[in-house]
Amino acid sequence: MAKKIFFILLYAVGVIILMIALKNRKKERDLELGVAYRGKEEYDEAIEICSNAIQIDPSNKAAYYNNLGNAHNGKGEYNKAVEAYNKAIEIDPNHAVAYANLGATYTGKREYDKAIDACNEAIQLAPKYALAYNNLSAAYRGKGEYDKAIDACNRAIEIDHNHALAYNNLGYAYRRKGEYDKAIDACNEAIKIDPHYAVAYVNLGAAYGRKREYGKAIETCNKAIKINPNYANAYAVLGNAHQNAGNKDAAIQAYYILGNARERNGDYSRALDAYRKVVGIVPKYGTDYLDLDTLHKLIGDNYDSAIAAYNKVIEFAPHLKDDPYFDLLDLGNLHRIKGDYDEAFKTFDERAKIWGGYTNPYKMEDGQVMCAQCNKSPYKDEATATQVAKNAIDSGGTYLRAYYERSCGHWHTTSDPIVRG
Repeated sequence: MAKKIFFILLYAVGVIILMIALKNRKKERDLELGVAYRGKEEYDEAIEICSNAIQIDPSNKAAYYNNLGNAHNGKGEYNKAVEAYNKAIEIDPNHAVAYANLGATYTGKREYDKAIDACNEAIQLAPKYALAYNNLSAAYRGKGEYDKAIDACNRAIEIDHNHALAYNNLGYAYRRKGEYDKAIDACNEAIKIDPHYAVAYVNLGAAYGRKREYGKAIETCNKAIKINPNYANAYAVLGNAHQNAGNKDAAIQAYYILGNARERNGDYSRALDAYRKVVGIVPKYGTDYLDLDTLHKLIGDNYDSAIAAYNKVIEFAPHLKDDPYFDLLDLGNLHRIKGDYDEAFKTFDERAKIWGGYTNPYKMEDGQVMCAQCNKSPYKDEATATQVAKNAIDSGGTYLRAYYERSCGHWHTTSDPIVRG
């Protein structure tokens, strides 16, 4: 009997040990999954896993909050990242990694003094933590204190001789100081450690550009693009190198790709800066590359941003008003859709003065904006006109259909079953 009880107890202990092991493995798996998704830039998945793990496994919250901060940081959600890192630090005040990551995030927010404080906290907790020194160098670099940035990079490299990121940041700091040969040496060290480090190739290209060695600059930027075709900064440096080398067509192509990349990222102001360079190279053909229609479509219903985009283009390239492809009608329509009729009419009148045969295509009638030619309500696009027609049918059984009138350039609705235009 005693022997039977012994084996039962032994089995129970084994089950308990197995359950503990499985629970610990789940913790490790959740951490690994969060890190893996972040490494693959699948930030939403990483955020979901870390958020769930925080609720399920309270004993490991600090690690999960740190990974959650990393995922938000990857998405550019800096405020949420700061909140997550501070949660990790609140739970574990000795979490040097969270402090270093917090410093990097404050640098991303351009709050450099806070970044320096956070990195120094990390260094105080872990004096041999190379990444903390690297992040400290980035903060000093942001403040324009390049000597301190160089010192911090060198300290990171002393701790970890294979720290490619620190070598790249060292090269960046030397370039900003005007010490281009040292910048080139540092970037080459970063590339030697990590031959697929696209950022280091671009940094190297920028240093060659500063030395007016444009051929080498172009070569290194093309290597970066081969590694990462979506790296926008590579096209910026490549465009500068081609333009300075007198390769106008290649420069235009690089700046145009740069503008498109920034549009896709929602960075409309910097996208226009890229397009401005295209116009600066070939003013006559600038509008072939200024994809303004696409730009304000990407902005969507944010009419203030769209109007600002148009006005910025006019500001840096006023000659475009005389270009038949740059139509002030679109700008007037944006004001009209926003409900700012005074500005809309002002824009239309300006268009009429430039293009003598054109008249203001709108008028006010009973408080409504009407097409001056057709005496009908104009709509901003086909989708809007189609929806108005559908609503008329659904609500009262009135047959309407959308059509485009080429003579006035508007979408209208009509009860005529024949499509005109």
